[in-house]
Amino acid sequence: MKKKGGSEESALSRALSILSRRDYSEAEVREKLLSRGYPEEEVASTISRLKELGYIDDRRLALFSARYRLENLGQGRRKVWEYLTRRRIPREIIEEVLDEACREVDVVERGVALLERRHARRPFDILEEKGKIFRYLAGRGYTPEEVRKIIERFEEKERGSR
Repeated sequence: MKKKGGSEESALSRALSILSRRDYSEAEVREKLLSRGYPEEEVASTISRLKELGYIDDRRLALFSARYRLENLGQGRRKVWEYLTRRRIPREIIEEVLDEACREVDVVERGVALLERRHARRPFDILEEKGKIFRYLAGRGYTPEEVRKIIERFEEKERGSR
């Protein structure tokens, strides 16, 4: 493969350069290498070698991303699923990783914290704003069941703090 400067560069070197900036899924690396004109056989052997070396690990990437998004970004399961799907992580890995991450992170408590931050500056009547809250949390990727639990727990906390 010819680079712009005229020197040759192996698919492995190119992939390592790509992976030096951030983690990519196997499918993303494959797509990047193929789009640069590397032959399929070379790409396949490069991907295989990168997996052996531990540079590509879709499960590790998915688990880290899921935990981060659930815990730090306050996203629900559905939103994390969409993100991992966009990253082209295989469905089986997504299901396994989301189950594991949701056991580790209290999704309902994260949703309550999200509501507390959102409504910290102004008092509000939860009965009047239930529809808005539901849409807000659903938009963040929470399931209807999770939203119901979040609202219940939030109401309990509000009653307890009065």
